[in-house]
Amino acid sequence: MALRTLLTQLLLGVLPAKFEATDDEKFTSLVGPIKKIISGEADVLIGSDELQALIKHNTNIDEVVNQTLTQMVDKFGPELGPIQMQVLAICALQLFVQANYTGPELVNGAAQTLGLSDDAAMVKLLSIEGQPAYDLMIEPGYLLFALRTFEKLMGANADWHLQSFEEIKETASQYIRGSEGNPVQASLQWWRTRALQVHMMVIAEPADVIGTLCQVLLTPSVATALAPAAETDPQVVSAVQQLYLLEAIRINIHGNTEHLAEPLLKELTRVSQLQLVLTGAKAKRTKFQTYLASSLVVLAKSCSPSIYEDDQGADEAPVNLDLESDLLLEKPHFESLENVEFTDDDTPAAKRLKYDVEDSEQSRIVPIALSSDKIPAELQSLDLNNQPRLNDLDSIQLISRLIILAQTSPSGDPLIEEELMAIVSRIIYADNADKKPNPTVFGRALWQRSVLETQKPKTIERGILQMTALVEEAGIKVKTRVFAEEQVTATDVAHRLRFIHQLPLLSSWAMNGELAKRYMSFGAFKSAIDIYERLGMVHDAAVCYAATDDVARGIEIIKGRLATHPEDARAIAILGDFTMDPELWERSWQVGKYAKAKASLARYWYSPPSDSGHQRNVDLSIKHMNQCLTVNPLNFENWYFYGCCGLESGQFELAAEAFSRCVALDDTNAQAWSNLASALLQLEDKLKPAFQALKRAARLGYETKSWKIFENYLTVALKLQEWQEVVFSAGRLLKMRANDGEAAVDTAVFEELSTVLCSTDYPSDANQLSHFQRAAIDLICQELPKVITHNPHLWRIVAKVEAWRKRPWAALEAYEKAARVVTLRPEVEYETAVWNEAVDAVSDLVAAYENYGDLPGRHGGDDVVCANWKYKAKQVVRSLTSRGKSSFEGDDGWERLMQLKADLV
Repeated sequence: MALRTLLTQLLLGVLPAKFEATDDEKFTSLVGPIKKIISGEADVLIGSDELQALIKHNTNIDEVVNQTLTQMVDKFGPELGPIQMQVLAICALQLFVQANYTGPELVNGAAQTLGLSDDAAMVKLLSIEGQPAYDLMIEPGYLLFALRTFEKLMGANADWHLQSFEEIKETASQYIRGSEGNPVQASLQWWRTRALQVHMMVIAEPADVIGTLCQVLLTPSVATALAPAAETDPQVVSAVQQLYLLEAIRINIHGNTEHLAEPLLKELTRVSQLQLVLTGAKAKRTKFQTYLASSLVVLAKSCSPSIYEDDQGADEAPVNLDLESDLLLEKPHFESLENVEFTDDDTPAAKRLKYDVEDSEQSRIVPIALSSDKIPAELQSLDLNNQPRLNDLDSIQLISRLIILAQTSPSGDPLIEEELMAIVSRIIYADNADKKPNPTVFGRALWQRSVLETQKPKTIERGILQMTALVEEAGIKVKTRVFAEEQVTATDVAHRLRFIHQLPLLSSWAMNGELAKRYMSFGAFKSAIDIYERLGMVHDAAVCYAATDDVARGIEIIKGRLATHPEDARAIAILGDFTMDPELWERSWQVGKYAKAKASLARYWYSPPSDSGHQRNVDLSIKHMNQCLTVNPLNFENWYFYGCCGLESGQFELAAEAFSRCVALDDTNAQAWSNLASALLQLEDKLKPAFQALKRAARLGYETKSWKIFENYLTVALKLQEWQEVVFSAGRLLKMRANDGEAAVDTAVFEELSTVLCSTDYPSDANQLSHFQRAAIDLICQELPKVITHNPHLWRIVAKVEAWRKRPWAALEAYEKAARVVTLRPEVEYETAVWNEAVDAVSDLVAAYENYGDLPGRHGGDDVVCANWKYKAKQVVRSLTSRGKSSFEGDDGWERLMQLKADLV
């Protein structure tokens, strides 16, 4: 119990003032180190004489870990020694994070405290999947020490990442199996996951092996072991559960598998009890605005008290720069809530949000209320311009939602950008009068706002300056400053580190790299290149030169890199991208199993350059992509390309597997579901699974306006006689292809649908109609007539259904329109086919007059459908005979008309 409490407090980073020491003498030796770490004094802890006496300095990382663990066990015993070693590894991890992510710079480096002085060797050992770690990271020895210690304590080999994915999962599962409920093992798994996530972010691209292992290590049972509900304070249980969910979500963000985080977000909303909704409100955005424009606003309120609630905030806070615009207000001034409206009216006095109504109120990353009456009462009462401060965990939840939304949405979409700004504004402009916000959380919100503002000319200046301020705030390797430096205390360090493992990581070099990208976005390539070269980010600098059409300079930089790092697989692959040389990609794969090299080869052979002299080879492309996917199996784009190659080459089982993996990674991609169905349709006994895949694609396809999906769905639904789905897909096709008119209509489908609909008697009470009957009637009698222009058969289908509905007047009207669309065509006077079609239409109309003319009309009483039906029938026959006399007198059609005329007399 005492040990679990200590480890839980260390994991949570509880406030030093609320730290609970233990009276159990067995674990008192852990109290001091743990309190030092949560107080932001890890630097002091690792440099202390007591700890230095136990650490065996060595330039070999494995020797340092093994000998120090032996010392720990000798002093504290076989039970407590590994726990002390775990705490030391946590201390090292926090120091690395401070040095590279939060600042300020460290006093003691790994060379002084661990004896790990060869940074280049440490960086090389951190390389994974052929990707080199960032060369100029600070104190890589601390991260490597933490990783190797956690591996040692879990019995894992240092080269675990060279195993297959199945072996990695099995090895980790074997260690975990049987230790569920053990708080020491749970803490070890959780902290190793944190270290692995940090490791993932020191390489250029996500390593799938890390993401896979993290998902095995961090499970709900880990959180339960550290905070069992029956034995722990409810606030602590809630905090541990929220941390688990936030970090599980972060694993998916780092691994580019954001769609897998959606169920975690739902569970997080339940656990945190955060009330959250995105809705519309009337607002002013400019200083001289005389009208109220529709805007998006996020309403949010923290409901459950947090264990961090008593925190009075850090002494420091990131600088929130003013906009200082002559036109724009510092923030929108909201007047009142309003329903979100959908209109194309762009006039200033009636400005409305454009929004896809078909996507409204579906499962969303941020819940939406389209009307004010759907907003919870507690949120309706909030002051729109001064909402209460959210607790820090809820703010992190909003930031995670924002990042997922940004990474899974089209860039440049104005509505998405407004939604993102509404989310980040909820954090930045909250009422923080009672205390300063957490600097790391608030700083990330400012960063996300800056990313959005640098995309707009009126706010780009503040965005760039705010980014610069945040880079300088960390104080990591900053030589020249725009803003004054402030003194940072241990308390400030503790605040900066408290939530670093819940927020998606952003290193100092990543921040500088993003700033460089912003310079590139508005053409300041020289400034961007200066940043890349200062940070030693040679790969990015080379790509930047290539973007300025100076490929020769980019090649020169990469060759310079390879002269000193000949086994840099990423550099070799980039050189291959510049020169389009397949041999370089092959070499990159041989050197470091760099997945992107194989992906480039696959795409090269799928479509070789015209001047390469190579012929297109889809089978070779499939071979290369297969090898790429063995190393990088969590990449949606690569699986999609692999599946497309399978479809094209007729390898349908391969294609089905590929698109199955696609929809497992992103089940919201309509085209992937559609392609999966296409592959399944080519396999035996797969019609039902294909139908289910198309059903999913159709539900998603309307958002992407992909009418081909609905066409395929209609075909399969017809084969399976799923008539409800036939109606659904046919209706969607009519709407989506409205501009195509009759071309969107498959006459045979509507003929068969009408036959099925009319196969049973029409009920005497319309309320007894089934859902299918109602939908089919609406489709045929309401939607179909809107697109008919020249096809008389479609009008006959309408007439058939109207007659079944016991609406003879409507049936007769449809027959009249069927005759009219063909008899008025100019070709009726000289083309035999059109003439015969017109004769058929007139024959049907005369029969309809005879059948329906004397029936009761729509108004009841003595009213009939058509009192003068004989006269009308004669007129229509006379009209057609006069038009066809010169060309068709005496033929079969003419004789039919003469017989009709005689019968009417």
